[in-house]
Amino acid sequence: MAKYDFNNSVINKMWDSIEGRRFTSILINDPELVFPDPQFEYWRTAFPVSGEILPTTVKGDASFTVEARYPTHSTLMDMRAPLGDTRTAQEGQIERYSGSIAQFSGIGFIENARERDDRRKRFEKYGDEAAIIQGFAENVLKPRIDAVNQTLTNMAIQAETTGKVKWDYGVGAVSTIYDSRIPEKNKVKGGVKAWTDPDCKLLDQMVEIEKRFKEEVWGADFAMQWKVDYDTFHNVILKNAQVIDTIKTYWLAAQGQLISAEQKAAVASSIVTEQAFNTYVVPNFEGLSPVKVVSSKQWDNGKIVNPWPDGIAVLQPAGYSGETLRTDLLDEYILTEYGNNINSYVFASAMNGLLTVQNSVIVNGNLKEWHQDYFMQAVPVLKDWVWRVLVSYKEADA
Repeated sequence: MAKYDFNNSVINKMWDSIEGRRFTSILINDPELVFPDPQFEYWRTAFPVSGEILPTTVKGDASFTVEARYPTHSTLMDMRAPLGDTRTAQEGQIERYSGSIAQFSGIGFIENARERDDRRKRFEKYGDEAAIIQGFAENVLKPRIDAVNQTLTNMAIQAETTGKVKWDYGVGAVSTIYDSRIPEKNKVKGGVKAWTDPDCKLLDQMVEIEKRFKEEVWGADFAMQWKVDYDTFHNVILKNAQVIDTIKTYWLAAQGQLISAEQKAAVASSIVTEQAFNTYVVPNFEGLSPVKVVSSKQWDNGKIVNPWPDGIAVLQPAGYSGETLRTDLLDEYILTEYGNNINSYVFASAMNGLLTVQNSVIVNGNLKEWHQDYFMQAVPVLKDWVWRVLVSYKEADA
């Protein structure tokens, strides 16, 4: 008789028709077991998950429409003759765009009968289910969760830097999911000089862009923020002479030292860091909004991809850029209602309902196979596109 009963193990029960949903949900949603890579979770900071589940058509499709309204500005009153008429005006202009919620699938897990038998025998001999669960979490679940986060972050960055999302990664369909059509007036060059020019007064030009849009283009004043990718921040902004001088000036002031050209020249360049920029530049350079640095690179079939367009910086309202919309998959309903009686299916959800995990026991010839598949039907949707400025900083104004 086996020392340990594999049938009662958590790994086995993940495919159990009665308890499979519960055990799968416990494992995949346990942050101590499945610890996602933080560098792939940028989307969470910009596009929180919507509490609404959008309805699907009979074909499983789901669509959305997003609206934004330009503000109605107040103006000086008109002088009026007694009993005279008044002017009328419409409310602020409304812009809208529509799109669809795309469906994605991750790399599936499969265990054949021989592999299952080996797992069973090892468990029955040694037990140690904690080690088995930890290995499954690290080698199977974590890479799949990271894939979901990379996919959402890739789409989030596309939306923020271009206003549209097109999927041409992975293997399968290639399609534009939506295009918010950022206004052409919101697409500008870097200013008097390209930001990469050694003589560029970079901070002055960033402030000037902000001021122009708030005062002249929009006629509205609200908190803003800049977003740039890691390479832009470290290879352009931190290399700019005005930025370096500003950091050294306020660093010397913080140390209570004399501020002079000689003293600044003597300050080591190693103090010019992202932390120093946030400490000495943003709070002290009037009119400059905070700058967020985004890690924008992902892995796609063995190669590094970067959805952030080269030479683009983004100026946008502070706070979230939009939200992640989602809908239910048809798979669970169709397979539960109309699946054959030979295969069995168990479904569980993770990541606030964005990810559906499908555990299947499939008959392949005379033997069974244990499958785990990962599906997502969600997309980060831009909501501030009319207030979003795309700066082509390698170009100077004519």
